[in-house]
Amino acid sequence: MQDRQVFFHVIERSFVLYKNREVPFSANAGDLNGVVASDLNGDGLTDFAVASGSANTVSIHYGNANGTFSSPVLLNVSAGTNAIALGNFLGTNTVGIAVTNTSAPSVSVFEATFAATATATGVAIPGAGTHQIYASYAGDSNYAASQSTSIGLAAQRISTSLSVAANPASTSSGQQTTLTATLTPYTDGTLSTNGDSVTFYNGTTALGTGSLTSGVATLNVNPSPTGSDCITASYAGNSNFAASTASAITVIVSAAATPVASVSPNSLTFAGVSVGSTSTAQTVTLSNSGTGALSISSIAASGDFPREQCLRTVSLPPSRWFRELRTAPGSPGALARRR
Repeated sequence: MQDRQVFFHVIERSFVLYKNREVPFSANAGDLNGVVASDLNGDGLTDFAVASGSANTVSIHYGNANGTFSSPVLLNVSAGTNAIALGNFLGTNTVGIAVTNTSAPSVSVFEATFAATATATGVAIPGAGTHQIYASYAGDSNYAASQSTSIGLAAQRISTSLSVAANPASTSSGQQTTLTATLTPYTDGTLSTNGDSVTFYNGTTALGTGSLTSGVATLNVNPSPTGSDCITASYAGNSNFAASTASAITVIVSAAATPVASVSPNSLTFAGVSVGSTSTAQTVTLSNSGTGALSISSIAASGDFPREQCLRTVSLPPSRWFRELRTAPGSPGALARRR
């Protein structure tokens, strides 16, 4: 028989302590029955676990990215520990921990359970009341579907913004002005402000209300007296939409336009003439020096001579134009215009 020789090569390796990390354990010195290291929580970092006999615990320290370790997470065992090992004990493809119990013929197995977190931010329910909220997981080929218990989430009234405008913004006393209030937003899904009221104010005095339609409410007013009116509007809100007040605007109210009529001269003198003849015509000027249009329906002349009245409607705008009345005894009056 040919002899066979087996050679065992011993390769010596030396280890250098490059960094010393002192990690406190929940166990008595000399009572640490074993230590194992692995990625125990699936974060890609090395963790370690220590078995303590007299403390009846397994102390897990999770690794941090900066090379440090977390405070211990304790797992309780019933009868002390003697040895510790790692493995996929339950077939879930996760690292488990097994320890032997010193005072009982048993082994304690701990399997890690990982939790994934889904977060929804900025969630707000418009309207009123408390709504029940829950989370639902549809599952996949490895994990079954599940649903959380529900919690109450109070709805919040929808914030609104109100603005007001006047047309015209400059008017005269007694002239109608339309006030318009605009609400934003005026709807949200099935929730609406249609039919709600907006109150208009001049300073602190309420002028009236308008009903909202598609976010717009109007009110016609006749502002008086003259001066500057401070106009604003207020929406009281409802169970779903919050109240809001419009910033004030200024409406300028001037005095109402009025006509001022005058005639010049206000009397005429005619020289004597023969019977059946006509005197020379003289001029009477009708003027309007006011700020409003002047309407007249008749002009009458009186005296000792035969005359006729001029019955005619005339409108005089306030301007440099004026009207003249020429009349003569025994002849019809006439109206003419000149500069």
